[in-house]
Order: sequence, then C-alpha cells, then structure tokens
Amino acid sequence: MYCKNCGKEIKDGSLFCTNCGAKTEENRKPVGETQEDLMRRVIGKNAVYYLAQRDRFQRGEKGRMNWASFFLSMLHAGYRNMWKSWLKAVGLPLAVSLLGTTLGSVLLFIQPAVSMVMNVIGGVGSVWLLVAQILYAKKFNRIYLEHVEKKIAGKDEKPDPSAGRAAAVALIVAVIAGILGMLSSAGMMMGLLGGIDTGSEELYADDYSGIDSYSGMDDYSDMDDYSLEGYETQDDFAGTAESQDPYAAEQEESQEPAETVSEPEETYISPNYTLWIGDYQRTSGPACSLSIWEADETGILFVANIGYSGADAYVDMREHTAEWVDNSTAIFQEGDNWIVFTYYDGILTVSENPDALYGALSISGVYVLAEEADYPDCEFVFPDSSEFEVMEVSCDGLTAEECRIAKNEIYARHGRMFSDPVLQNYFDSCSWYVPGIAPEDFTEDMLSEVERQSIRGIEAYEGYMGY
Repeated sequence: MYCKNCGKEIKDGSLFCTNCGAKTEENRKPVGETQEDLMRRVIGKNAVYYLAQRDRFQRGEKGRMNWASFFLSMLHAGYRNMWKSWLKAVGLPLAVSLLGTTLGSVLLFIQPAVSMVMNVIGGVGSVWLLVAQILYAKKFNRIYLEHVEKKIAGKDEKPDPSAGRAAAVALIVAVIAGILGMLSSAGMMMGLLGGIDTGSEELYADDYSGIDSYSGMDDYSDMDDYSLEGYETQDDFAGTAESQDPYAAEQEESQEPAETVSEPEETYISPNYTLWIGDYQRTSGPACSLSIWEADETGILFVANIGYSGADAYVDMREHTAEWVDNSTAIFQEGDNWIVFTYYDGILTVSENPDALYGALSISGVYVLAEEADYPDCEFVFPDSSEFEVMEVSCDGLTAEECRIAKNEIYARHGRMFSDPVLQNYFDSCSWYVPGIAPEDFTEDMLSEVERQSIRGIEAYEGYMGY
C-alpha cells in the first residue's frame, strides 16, 4: 500500500503514513485508480510538470528542455533513477574527454608532443560531451515519461525520486575525479623530476666538458708553421727544448755548459701588395664600386663611389689612403670617422662606422674583383622584388636612401628614366639598367601586383622609421 499524499510505501493496516502523517483510510488504492494517479505516485515531486509535458506529447507538440537534467547532469539522472539512460547517451564522449584530458596532463612533461595530441582529443571530447548533454536534456521529458509508463506496466509503483541515490552518484563522481587528479599530478611530478635530473646531468657535463681539451698536444700541432712565421731559422728554437723536456735539459747540462740563447727579434712580414690592387664590386646592396690603385709599405690608395663619380654621385670619396694595421688590415681615419679594409683569399671586406663618411649611403660590405662579380645580382637592394613581395620586416636595417633606391630600382627594371640626376646617375652605373621610358610616359599599370606590393612594403617601413 502507498501513501497517496507523498507516494511512500506503508504497511497494510497502518492508520497513518509514517512519512507525512496522512490517514491511511483516505489513501487506500481504490479499485478504479487511473493511469494518471499511478504516474503521480511514481513521479512523486514535480508530477504536475511531467504530466503537463505528457499532455503536450499527446497533442503532438514538442517537448521542452529539462534544465535540471542539463545543469545537474548525472546528479539529476541519479535522483530520477535515469542514470542508465544518461550513461548510454553521454558515456562515450565523457570517456573520450576524461581520457584525453588526463593523459594530456600525465604526459605533459614526459612526452610533450603526445600530450598536445591528447589534449586536442580531450577538447574534442568535451565539445562532443556538451552537445550530447544538450540533446539528452531536450529529450529527457519524453524518455522519463516512457520510463514511468514501463514501471507501471510492470506493476512497479515505487516512486523514482531518491536523494540517497543522487548522493551515491555524487560520491562515485568525486572518487573518479580524485583518481584522475592523482594520476595527472603523479604524471606531471614524474615529468618534472625527470626534467630536473636531465638538466642536472647536462649542467655537470657542461662544467667538465672542457677538461679533455687540455689532455693532448693538439693545440701545439701547428708549432712548426708558427715558427716559420716569427723566426728566420729552425735553430732559433733551440732554447725551447728545456720547456719541452726538462729531463733531457738536465742531462745536457751535466755533459757540457749551457749556452746562453738570446731572444729572437720579431720580424715584420710585409703584405703582398699586388694582391690588393684592383677594381672591386660590392656583392649585395646598392651598387658600389671600389678601386685600390696603389699599395705599398705606407698603405693603400683607394677610391669608392656609389653612382657615377662626380658631384652628383651618392658616394664619391676621391682618393684616400688607408694605413696598415697588420698584413691583412688597413684603416682610413678622418676625424671621428673610420673605414676598415680587410683582405683575405680574394675577398675584400669593408667596415664603416654607422655614420657614412660621404653622402647618405655607406660603402660597407663584402667586395670581390669586378671580373668575378655576379652581375647584376650584386647591384640590387632586393634582387627579387619583382618576383617576391618585399615585406616591411625585410627592410630592417635599411637607411632612408637605401629605401629610396630599393623602391626606384623596381621602376628602373622597366627602363624608367628619372628626373633626379642623383638617381639617374646611380642607375646609369648599374650594369643591368637599360633606360628607355621617360618619367612622364611611365604609368603604374606597367608594374605587376607583386611589384606594387613590394613598393607598399618598403613605404610601410619608411613610415615606421619616420623617413
């Protein structure tokens, strides 16, 4: 027998319900009890809401979202005795989400690449779980009413709501979450400890890695070559025998008196002047030529220019002399400004202080003999600006005048002539330039889209730099 007021089961013959205190004489199941009465008993709390949803379904209308099912999820399913249907609906995405997230945390410091993949899988699983939970909450009312009708058909009129069952579900969820949390923490701790150990081993290895470099005589393997540079004959090294073999020196001393060996005088080896002389071309950047006309014991006589030599040239250094620093380096100084020339194996390297000595362009760079220069690639700021877009970041380090040349060399490739004599003189000095279009006859549609984008990229850099 069940209490019609609260739905709790009471013993047959009881005068009052032990749960709500209602009189049992009024609660005995009548012979003609309706289906709706039975559903009220099984549904218990909120029976009015669910029976109203039943009426909507019978009229062919759509059911409403059950917000308690959406927000409380497994707790609501446990309370309504619907946990089996809930697991069936969301179990797979829940497993994917938990497994991916947990393994992603465990492997974070052990296998970062795998951890990233697992975190992505966990994220996909979480989105999938959210969608599955929304769909289940939308269908919950219909599923629950079917569940109630099946219970009544099976003569099971026990009310569904159970706070104890909901508490049990919450406890199970807490235990599972705790286990997964401990696994994640343990994996992260193992990864951290492993990283610390590895880092310590590498640190100690670095501290002692240089010991072997002193174990042999490899550092002195080219002593003979050095001796020929600084001393005139091999006999000059007789005095170093004592430092190389002290025991042998003692034996010699016991046999005959030691001879006093005078320190050899350092000998200056003059550079091969003829190697420096020639006409050079800069291998990259604005076209620049440099000529070394004379080289002797005093230094080198040079001239450098960007564009035609003369009053309109960007850089016209006339004749200057750079004095020797050593047999491969010469330096020219004028006030606080300087230019350093270094020659090695056919390559001339020129370094200049940040403020160009003459004009607005620097002559710094790497030079090769003019007959060996790679024309015309060595005469462009951006050799590929007509084929590949010049980005703002590509211009980093360019001066205002270098930006000006970089933009106008795009026009010059098409044979455009220039009203500015300085620009015209510069491009006339480039081997690739073939003038043919007057400035007033040139139109922007003669440029390709890549070239127009390159010009915009250079102008963006000019704006950023305030040129």
